Amino acid sequence: MPINRGPFNALTDDDGSNTVGSIWNKAAIQGVLLDPIDVALVPTPLTSTATGVQNALNPGIGEDTVIFWSGSADLTLNGLVGGANGRRLTIMNRAAGASMIYVNHNNSGAAAGTRFSNVATSGPTPLATGGSATWNFDPAYGGYWTLVAHEQGIWMTPAYSAANFTGGLVVDAGDVVTSKYRLNGRTLMYAYALNTITITGSPATVGVTNGQWGGFTAAGLFTSTIGYAHDGAVVPAYAQVVNSGTTITFTKTAGNWGNPVNGGFLQGTHIFEVT
Repeated sequence: MPINRGPFNALTDDDGSNTVGSIWNKAAIQGVLLDPIDVALVPTPLTSTATGVQNALNPGIGEDTVIFWSGSADLTLNGLVGGANGRRLTIMNRAAGASMIYVNHNNSGAAAGTRFSNVATSGPTPLATGGSATWNFDPAYGGYWTLVAHEQGIWMTPAYSAANFTGGLVVDAGDVVTSKYRLNGRTLMYAYALNTITITGSPATVGVTNGQWGGFTAAGLFTSTIGYAHDGAVVPAYAQVVNSGTTITFTKTAGNWGNPVNGGFLQGTHIFEVT
């Protein structure tokens, strides 16, 4: 970002008489040279405890700002006031508990010129405990805060909802050993371990919707093998998500699903690209 040239432009040249030019001493060097460099190069630290949906967060940012966030509940960020050419913003999640930050891409709830442009666009860019992200404001690119760096922090564990398990797959809250995700650029990793599950009917496929993996949409066909046990016996099966899909489906290699009498488990990690 450019150094403020206002103090420099206020200087006047001497005519050779050594009587009319600006005085160049330690005070002048401090104000004309060092102070503007500090402003341009040293990040301005701010703190925030904002929570809920924020369409026009206005913490009073400078040319290079770091916001240390420690909200007591989740923050959904749609817009940030104060964008100007070359400004840089970093947000760090320093919440002591499990509070999360979700930054939405080009959300219509925020005014033009305050919105974010993220790498993954079909779901919010998450910041868990220990996570951080940096945006640069670019007026030539539609006036967006453009994401240039993102480290999610710890894996995100969404709230349990029985509706996220579909096709006859019945998963109670106590059956969820693991259900968490991590976003890196446009690569999503979803890890799951579902114990003592029930399967109703005789479906060809069962599934887990994107309510358990950040609300994203898949960008292509991705398949992986999974671990599935039926009444103590391991059964060959695989997981798959299709292009533009919002559900990871599970299919047995042979035959339809049946309901394990003694309870079964599904476990694996699915890695795929999202939009």
